[in-house]
Amino acid sequence: MGEEQQKRDKKETEEKLRREERDARRQREREKRKGKEREEKKKREELKKILEKQRKEAWEKRKRELAAEKILEEERNKVKELEDIERKVDERIEKIITKLVEEQLEKQKNEIESEVLKKVRTARLKMEKEIKEEILMMKKLSQEHKKKRKEEFEKYLLETEKRLEEERKKIAEERLELLAEREQIEKELRKQK
Repeated sequence: MGEEQQKRDKKETEEKLRREERDARRQREREKRKGKEREEKKKREELKKILEKQRKEAWEKRKRELAAEKILEEERNKVKELEDIERKVDERIEKIITKLVEEQLEKQKNEIESEVLKKVRTARLKMEKEIKEEILMMKKLSQEHKKKRKEEFEKYLLETEKRLEEERKKIAEERLELLAEREQIEKELRKQK
């Protein structure tokens, strides 16, 4: 009777140890899965941050492009304004000359006609020369400024494109790593099942 009791106790002890070992193994597996899930979540969050950063940079780039377009439009408007000024100046010169000629001719048509015309031509040439020089100078300054801004903008665009391309490559590599790691996890889970 005592021997049978000992066998039963031994059997119960062994079964208890097996249950504890099985529970401990299941607990380790659960902790391992949770660790992998946390790691995946962390990587997803990092990828999300990278994508968010890329979106912000793209938006900043677009804003700078819009600003550059606005500057170019302003430059075009300035050129148009200069052309309008030149046209108005020519019209004004023509009116002044016509009025001057009419006044002089009214006073002494026969005597001073040639002198007036000479003065008119001299005045016109002088005014035209001064105005054209001023307009050329303004156009030159405008073109130099426009060229400088364009070069700076093109340089910025190239640098931005380069940075974006690097970010895209980095994101693509990280996505491939995530996919490979996910595939590995799925394989391990299938093996465990």
